[in-house]
Amino acid sequence: MLAPGESVFINDLLRSKDGHAALRIDETGDVVVAVDGYDTFRLSGQRLAAPLMRDSVLVMQSDGNLVLYQPLIAQGRQVVVWASGPFDINASAVIGEDGAVTLVTSSGRKTVIGGAGGLVGKQWHRRSTVHRRRQSRG
Repeated sequence: MLAPGESVFINDLLRSKDGHAALRIDETGDVVVAVDGYDTFRLSGQRLAAPLMRDSVLVMQSDGNLVLYQPLIAQGRQVVVWASGPFDINASAVIGEDGAVTLVTSSGRKTVIGGAGGLVGKQWHRRSTVHRRRQSRG
């Protein structure tokens, strides 16, 4: 679970309770969801106006907005690359065993922002199941 104020950085893993699914930022800065070792979703710089950077960070904000930030080194600030949109104050992000990304409140209110059809938000797309590739296990 990614609680409000927590972040996922490069090579961090946010795992489902059963360990079958995980969200990570890979070495290129892409945000990837994998199920049983196969990449199923990817937020890639190829789909955005500019390539993602290795210093990208995914943050669960206190307003319930899951946001991918990318640094602008020259200007000393970060820009929003992708955002789920605010859900509820102090919501957390949870990865389900099927790879679904869900925002959940302490009262049990929830909204799925991702699943078999991809994730809701700017530029998130589902990778083809025909062309899935095995992630390296290290």
